[in-house]
Amino acid sequence: MSEKPILLGSSTTTPIDNKRRKEVTLPGPKSKDFVLTARCRIINVGKRIGITASDLPGESGGIYSWSTSSPHIRLANGTGPTVAVEGLSVGTGRDSETIVCTRRGNDGSITTKTVLITVARVTFVATTAQNFGFDDFDTPQDHTDNHVSIGSGAETFVGVKIEGGAVGTDFTFTCDDIAVCTVANPAGSENFDLSIRAGRWQKAATPLRAKINCPSSDIFASISLHVYNEAVVKVLIAKVADSRSAKTTLKYGTADYAGHQSTANVKLKEAVVRYTLKNFETTNAVTNVAFDNDNNGVLSFDINAGGGAEFEMIKSAVPVDTDWQRVVIVRKMRSFYYLARPARKGDTSVEVRGLNVFFAEMPLGKGLTQEKVEVVSNVGPIGQLASPLMFDHAVGEILEFPAAGWSSDPIIIAEGDDTLDVAKWTILHEVGHTALDLKDIVDPTDFMHFEQSNTDYRLRYCPRKNNYGPGKENQWETIPREPIEKKR
Repeated sequence: MSEKPILLGSSTTTPIDNKRRKEVTLPGPKSKDFVLTARCRIINVGKRIGITASDLPGESGGIYSWSTSSPHIRLANGTGPTVAVEGLSVGTGRDSETIVCTRRGNDGSITTKTVLITVARVTFVATTAQNFGFDDFDTPQDHTDNHVSIGSGAETFVGVKIEGGAVGTDFTFTCDDIAVCTVANPAGSENFDLSIRAGRWQKAATPLRAKINCPSSDIFASISLHVYNEAVVKVLIAKVADSRSAKTTLKYGTADYAGHQSTANVKLKEAVVRYTLKNFETTNAVTNVAFDNDNNGVLSFDINAGGGAEFEMIKSAVPVDTDWQRVVIVRKMRSFYYLARPARKGDTSVEVRGLNVFFAEMPLGKGLTQEKVEVVSNVGPIGQLASPLMFDHAVGEILEFPAAGWSSDPIIIAEGDDTLDVAKWTILHEVGHTALDLKDIVDPTDFMHFEQSNTDYRLRYCPRKNNYGPGKENQWETIPREPIEKKR
């Protein structure tokens, strides 16, 4: 909104009580006119604008003073030809703040003029119309660190909230890099959804800004916008049991895991990810695999040996398909590490066969010398314990890790005692490890939380704390994106 000089009629009256705004006629010489010039009359909270008073041609010697009774603005200087006006808080409406300029001529004449100011604030907010993600960075009251995601070549929406009486058409909404995104014309209202269209990028980012339509182009709000080529993951799901062993019979044998696709993608879209789910058996039947040779109703999984013999039988029954992530559902599973060295009473560490040991509270050994230990840190296969061992343990004794699933190939998920809903989400969590390169993190509201206790299933831009190691992970940025040319 480009402002021309504000020219008001001359006045021989001046306020004598700013609170009551009572005016009286002053005796004296004839008043002299002057000009008020403001580049903008809409001011951002915490920012300043300038207003200048100047004599008309042929007049000289005017002395200017400024005043206001508004609690929403502050005049940085009360005298002189230019006043700096600072926005303190959102005003009550458009043109709701009044500034009075008084000119005293060298001939004793007094003239006053007023200028009306709007103190506004613009905020980018989440909206139900958004097609991808909005991350408030865990600081809902601080809108300066928010982030928006959008798929390559796609459209999304961000909510715009304007306070103080200004409207959308008072501003220009634009991406700093218009090759990354373009913005539709705003609505002429205080609250609306703004359409954003992304360019075609594997990965790109730019700020989206709201600038006042004045020569100053003051920035009233900014938000970080991220464009990602959509990661599409195909997931093939097999339900497996051994007909020779009744204990392997699935609790959810009739469950349609592929039917979870739509629900999952509502959450996954925040990170510009989409899963395509398909049942291994076209009839959604359970696949019979003779894996339970010890007839204990449990899949025994050797963690550091690629799964072990029983796992290999299941793997052979679900053929490899390079385009699909294979997932196998079993009734129960036990996951084992095996001691690589003897562990003695009083030791504060254990070493297992293979390359690694996870942090967890786990049973070690069996029978009368079985004890619960907690691995609190590790250096490869050596796990540091929270407290010294109470018994001696021989080479080959088992350390049982409480896993509900493994991101192996195929991925293994055990129903265990969990609900069907947890089993469905566990499938997608494990696929997150293999297809999206995501780690287990500490956040019960996140898709990749290390335990099956999720209450929500988001993927985040705001970094999440890693569970099995130091540092944090920005999930939107971690996910691999295929080049645009390859996707085409």
